[in-house]
Amino acid sequence: MNAKTFGFGHSALISNTFLLKYLHFTTKRCIFASVNFPCEMNLNRILVTFFDKSSSVPTIEVFDETSLFSVYKNVIDVLQQVPEIEQNVVKGLAFCLYEVLDNVIYHSGKKSGTVIVQYNKEQSRMRVVVADDGIGIWKSISNNPIYKDIDEPTAISICIQKDVTEGNGMGFGLFSATRLIANAGISLQIHSGNHLLTFDGKQSEIREERFWQGTIVYLDLHSNVDFNPEEVANDCSEEFDEMFLDEGETSLW
Repeated sequence: MNAKTFGFGHSALISNTFLLKYLHFTTKRCIFASVNFPCEMNLNRILVTFFDKSSSVPTIEVFDETSLFSVYKNVIDVLQQVPEIEQNVVKGLAFCLYEVLDNVIYHSGKKSGTVIVQYNKEQSRMRVVVADDGIGIWKSISNNPIYKDIDEPTAISICIQKDVTEGNGMGFGLFSATRLIANAGISLQIHSGNHLLTFDGKQSEIREERFWQGTIVYLDLHSNVDFNPEEVANDCSEEFDEMFLDEGETSLW
C-alpha cells in the first residue's frame, strides 16, 4: 500500500475489499472500506467539522478488535512513505495513535470505531480523527471508583492526564497526544457528550458543545516540524515498548 492508495493524493483508491460505501465530500468522492460500518455514527458531521474540503480526499478506515493493529500499521506505514512528511512527526504520532484506537475497542462499549486521515501538502498539515459512538469519556472514566463522582467537564478535562483510565487501560494515549501537540501540533480536540476540550500545546479549555454520542479525538498537526519523538513518549516509553517490541528488540524504529 502506498500514499496514493491511502488517499493522500487527489484520487483516492480503495484500501480494503469488503463493504464499500461512498460519500460526497463537496465535489470529491470519499472512499472507505469496512467489514461492519457503524451506521449510527454521523460521519458527515465529522467530515464537515474537522476536514478541509479544498484539500486531498480524506481516507476513512473502520476498525474492530481484529483489524485494529493492521489499520494502525497501515496509517503509520503510509505516512512514512510520504517524502514531504517529517518522519519524527510520524514517530510521535505512532506513540499515541494505537492507544487512542485501543480506547475505542476497550472503553467505548462499542465493537468498532473509525479513523480518518487527511494530509495537505500545500499547508504542511495532517489531520487525524478517531471517533466512536459509544458510552463517552464521562461514563467510561466513572467506572473507576476513583472518579465515580466527577461530572462530564471534569472527566474530559482529566482524560488527557497520565494514568487516568477507567481502570483497565494504560492511560497514556491521550496524555502522549498532548505531548505530540506540544511539539508538532496545532490543536488537540476531544469531543464527548455535551463538552469539547481544546488543547493548543500550552493550555486547555472546556466548553459546551452540541451533543456527540461517544467520543471524537481530533489531532491537527504540522507535518514538517522536526523534533525528538521521545518527547511524545516522555515517561510512557516502557508501556509503549511492552505493547510493540518483541523480546530482545530495543526500539520500534
